[in-house]
Amino acid sequence: MPEPLDTIRSVLQSSVDAECYKKGLATGAQGAMFGVSLGLFMGTFEGSHGEMKGNTVAEQLRNGFRQMVLVSWNKGRALALNFGAAGTVFSTTECAIESYRAKHDLLNAVTAGCAAGAVFSIPANLRKGPAALGKGLALGCACGGAFSVAVDYGLRILDSW
Repeated sequence: MPEPLDTIRSVLQSSVDAECYKKGLATGAQGAMFGVSLGLFMGTFEGSHGEMKGNTVAEQLRNGFRQMVLVSWNKGRALALNFGAAGTVFSTTECAIESYRAKHDLLNAVTAGCAAGAVFSIPANLRKGPAALGKGLALGCACGGAFSVAVDYGLRILDSW
């Protein structure tokens, strides 16, 4: 028969895990929406350049708009995947570390930033080979951790005002 303390501990742990998953999914959805928005914004500038195909102005505008929409869609989809994955990894990792350590400090954010930065660097380095992927993961980890430190420090300064 399990001890009452062990039962309470397992129930609390499962509720913390469920909260971390919920937080991760919500942050991933927000990151994906941000990625789509950023992709749509950036795609409007990239898709509007190039040859003007068509005999009339209306055809040229229609073809230019079609090209802009395609570029915006592709860029938005790629950024949505990147930001959604990085946001999910960051918030889930930070929540899991906080629940395990029972502390809210800089180490949680740095570790989560390292994991998110590594995930964020995967698409750029995936096809370049194992050495480039390893370098990319290390650099992404370092940059993600440094970015987390900068954001945490900036938020602490804003809180003190």
